[in-house]
Amino acid sequence: MKVYWLLVALFFEFPLSESLKAGDPNVCESDVDGLICCEGFGYDRRSRSCRAKCQRGCKNGVCVTRNNCVCTPPLVLINGNECVLPICERPCKNGICTGRNSCTCHEGYGPIDKFTCEPECDPPCLHGTCMSPGRCSCSSGYTLTNGTCEPVCNACNNGVCIAPGTCKCNKGYTKENGSCVPECERPCVNGVCSEPDKCSCNYGYENDPADRYKCRPVCAIPCVNASCTGPDTCSCLPDYVKLNKTICVPKCDNCIGGYCVEPNKCKCRNGFALDNGKCVPKCEDCTHGVCTEPGICKCNKGYTKENGVCIPECKRSCVNGNCSEPDKCSCNFGYERDPTVRYICHPKCGDCTHGICVEPENCVCEKGYERKNGSCIPICSTACVNGYCDAPDRCKCNPGFRPKDSVYCEEDCGNCENGRCVEGGICFCNDNYTMVDGICTPKCSVPCVNAECIAPNTCKCYDGYTRNQTMPTSCFKKCACDNGNCINNVCICHAGFEMLDDICTEIKPTDCSTCEGNCSSGLCWCKSGQPCYMVEEPGEVGSAEPKLAGLDFSWVLGGVGLALLTLVIIVMGHLYRKRDYVVKNTESGGNEIGSVVYTVPDTLLQKRPGSIVNVYGDFDENYEDEQESNANDPLRPSLADDKL
Repeated sequence: MKVYWLLVALFFEFPLSESLKAGDPNVCESDVDGLICCEGFGYDRRSRSCRAKCQRGCKNGVCVTRNNCVCTPPLVLINGNECVLPICERPCKNGICTGRNSCTCHEGYGPIDKFTCEPECDPPCLHGTCMSPGRCSCSSGYTLTNGTCEPVCNACNNGVCIAPGTCKCNKGYTKENGSCVPECERPCVNGVCSEPDKCSCNYGYENDPADRYKCRPVCAIPCVNASCTGPDTCSCLPDYVKLNKTICVPKCDNCIGGYCVEPNKCKCRNGFALDNGKCVPKCEDCTHGVCTEPGICKCNKGYTKENGVCIPECKRSCVNGNCSEPDKCSCNFGYERDPTVRYICHPKCGDCTHGICVEPENCVCEKGYERKNGSCIPICSTACVNGYCDAPDRCKCNPGFRPKDSVYCEEDCGNCENGRCVEGGICFCNDNYTMVDGICTPKCSVPCVNAECIAPNTCKCYDGYTRNQTMPTSCFKKCACDNGNCINNVCICHAGFEMLDDICTEIKPTDCSTCEGNCSSGLCWCKSGQPCYMVEEPGEVGSAEPKLAGLDFSWVLGGVGLALLTLVIIVMGHLYRKRDYVVKNTESGGNEIGSVVYTVPDTLLQKRPGSIVNVYGDFDENYEDEQESNANDPLRPSLADDKL
């Protein structure tokens, strides 16, 4: 039995040499057995190769080299031949237990003690917290940029945000209105400072290589033999002439049989000419174009080929001119361009005021004008005297003269109406006129009364006055007198009326209770002096006698009778004296008729202050005739003016 197992062991220990190949790893050659596994290696039937052998074994592990047992994590090697799980007193955070109380951190984690691993961030998570391997959570005011927490600023162009909300401008920049703007040592000409000591040019300009602070104009079409003096503006070099807007050609004084390539220099074979050191194709006539091949001319922009010549194009036909440049007309000789329409040329005639220029130097004058000495002058059918013709049939007087009619100018004396102006500007008044304040004024032999002398011995009444028929030089004022008579131009009110506001108004007694009236001796007066009446309340029952102003009716009748008797006596006296008794206020404002009043309407009258009252009733006819005769003589005082 032992022999059997020995044979089995030998079978596995020493495999057939045919399964091994010379040159395989760990294969050696024996003189006796041929190919065998080298010392320290054994044959592995599964891989059919020689594998390392661990003499003491390699439990739960792999023998990778001779007597070298390697464990597969998390197993660890003990006693050199056995792989077992490690033992840690505390759990490993973010790691595995790889040895006795020894933790190995996971990838991306680093130890802070034996049992704890924290995530690691590369680069370190400054101004933040490393939340997981390579992932950083930034603090407030910071943001993650390329794995790093950077401070946040609202606007920090051209600067570095060194702290939240704090921007530090880069070198060459300065803070202006909260922004970092570039600084330039010198002001930028035709540009703006866009970077430190760098100018960005305005539209139509570019940086000047010779001066960084200066921008030179750019011409979209390069200037040939010229300098770009402004955006798309070329100025020819000395001794060059302009071919078009961008090309200037050299001027040669003597270049027969050649092509002038620079001032006073000719060179090149037939069909070519020297231009900036090169021979270029030559064309017989390539004005306003570019000669691309000998005899072939390509017209510039704005020109077109016609009969082999580049001629300018205009959008509209030129009237009285020719298209000399693209969309530009040159007027023919004797014509000038219209100021508003560039395609129209008008003939020139010099001075053609008051005329129409129909062709060069041919001015047709307007009606009423004629052509003399190169101007249209007005025509006057009759020659002007002491003046000149300034419009058709209109004369303008010379200085010191004034127009008398349409063609005659007389000496100017200012205002010499009703007189004659003699030489020297002196005015002599006509007969019956006299000089007053430099004006010939009419004279009236008899002075005008209430009138104006408007012509010799002729008076004109003032407004509101009427001429006296017996004395034409005198006027008297008319008066309107309703409810009265106009005597000597004074209105005398009828009986029962008084003058109020220049109007004869009917007198109406007033209730004493309404005007603070007071009664005395049977007569009642308002506080203002106007008569009034007072009505008493009925006395005893059955009494039928009315009372007025506190008086018995019998007393009233007696007073009325006395008043009538007085009135008759006054009228008789008036007829006797043939005079008019008119009641007026005295200068002291007294009452000319004393205290005579009435208590029955239309019998006794009271004169109010400032009024004229007729207390006698109507005037007799003889009196009115006498007043009319007095009215015809304004110089005779009227009876109404006499004071009683």
